[in-house]
Amino acid sequence: MTVVNCGAGPSYGGFKEKGPVRAGLAAVREEGRVRYRITVDNGGGSELRDVRVSLIPPFGDSLKRVWGHVAPETALLFEHVVSGDNPGTARLSVDWAGEDGIPQTLSLRAREGEYEGGGNVASLLYKTRDDLPPLFGPAGRDLGVLEGTWLNMGRQLAARTGPSVLSLFDVNFQILVDQLGSVESVVEAVSKYEREIARFSPQAVEFMRGIAEGSAPYFDKSRFAHALSHYGKVVFLNSEYCMKMGYPGLAKTGAGKEPGNCSGIAVLPQATADGSTLFAHNCDSLSMALYAYGMTYVALPSERGALPYWASTMPGKINALMAVNGLGVGQVIFAGPNKTWIPEKGIKERAFGVPWPVIQFMQAAYARDSSEAADILIHGTPEYRALTGRSTLLRARQNNWLLVDENRACVVEATAHRYAVRNPGDFGEDGFICSTNHFLSDHSYDETGKLTSVPMTLYGNEDTGVLSKPRYYTLYWLAKRNLGRINAAMIAEWQRAHFYINKEGERVDYEWDEKLARFIPAHLTRKTLCNHSGGYPENYTGTTTDSKLAVLNKNLVYWSFGRPCEYEGLPRAFFIPDRRGG
Repeated sequence: MTVVNCGAGPSYGGFKEKGPVRAGLAAVREEGRVRYRITVDNGGGSELRDVRVSLIPPFGDSLKRVWGHVAPETALLFEHVVSGDNPGTARLSVDWAGEDGIPQTLSLRAREGEYEGGGNVASLLYKTRDDLPPLFGPAGRDLGVLEGTWLNMGRQLAARTGPSVLSLFDVNFQILVDQLGSVESVVEAVSKYEREIARFSPQAVEFMRGIAEGSAPYFDKSRFAHALSHYGKVVFLNSEYCMKMGYPGLAKTGAGKEPGNCSGIAVLPQATADGSTLFAHNCDSLSMALYAYGMTYVALPSERGALPYWASTMPGKINALMAVNGLGVGQVIFAGPNKTWIPEKGIKERAFGVPWPVIQFMQAAYARDSSEAADILIHGTPEYRALTGRSTLLRARQNNWLLVDENRACVVEATAHRYAVRNPGDFGEDGFICSTNHFLSDHSYDETGKLTSVPMTLYGNEDTGVLSKPRYYTLYWLAKRNLGRINAAMIAEWQRAHFYINKEGERVDYEWDEKLARFIPAHLTRKTLCNHSGGYPENYTGTTTDSKLAVLNKNLVYWSFGRPCEYEGLPRAFFIPDRRGG
């Protein structure tokens, strides 16, 4: 698909369609202004002529745009910002003429914060406390554009997130208290993560301090309000997953559970139909209730040298799972295998190190290509190494990291102390590389950077990752069999797949269930890219929570919330301001 950006910032829309045209409109309230994002998509096989787009907001100036023609499979993305913050209904109309010359009109409306159409998780509205609103709505939330210093952007993020940060903090803090045995144990762990964060990223500290300041009215109402400072609460939110699924010294955390079923792929120009670089991720969770409150934002930092970026996130977190910056550098993480704390075998690959959201933040804001993103993950920053005397970064837990820019991609398999880098071609890929939740490398580098014969597969391979393996080979074979024909629409279709492909290349649509003594659909087994993991009959307890698809050479990210097979209409689309050469 060709994308024409007609504005300076990111865009997305609600949904309405007529014939080949799909249009979207949404509004995000920011401090003292409302940002309207508009998408007009020509999904037909012929061009549109005399295209006119008109937006009438409830206040401020109207917007009118005119195009003589719009080519097939082309999306127009633009935005309109007006001063003021009064709620009201905006009206969008799109007029055009098709090949037959007959005039057509499509109209829709949107209020601030609404998302018309798209997504299908309204039945999952989940409340952690009766006196608080649900954590999420039927289509996720966009927080708009953050601008200024890290401190001020943190305040903006908190103001737009609202009370859901309290819901998320209270429920997760209680989970960790139950898991670790006491409030004091959780607070002690937070202080250790806090120390490593401060050593690694003063910028992240400022960002989180801003979130803490802006969230104070909500944190004051917490059941654990006095357990730790508000800043400590934000540190907790950015390290809680590391504690729940990788606490050092407590083997039961994460033990016996195969990690959440995230799946991702990067496809380089030589393997795509039009020379684009494509980057995609499906996020899965064992707990839909705790993780289906997706949010997004675009950051425009004022710090010299810092890059604009788009990020998916959750309440109180500075980053969550995926980000793409203004130089077309993308990165996403996957839960790694869980055989990382077996002291009797000398395996201690968890630490009170830097949590992954903070590492992602630094990659998004400062990595100018995928090699720099890998260097931040592996070695930290020069300031960190000088302060700590370490050769490599002390990470908190095990993860796969898919890192990509316009021309290169890699997967870094990393634990707290060890890592290995695999590149396209290492395992038979041609111009692409994919990742799920197990390790593949037959070697590793230790924390001094020395190459060793200790394989990363020691901590979990495809044979121990019985749910990860089929998703990996599904992406592998789909890409392998479509080299040179892959485009964004094809990958979006893969993300909706209810089948899996095994290592031998055989497609599986149904699987025999010994307990039920019957065949069940593959997508109910947690082995497919679109995951309905509640079992048979279907029970909505864990699932694919969102899908992301980026066209890196165009600084474009598509985001859809909920299970991709159920999503209707246009995904939200974001354009990240371009800093190539800047």
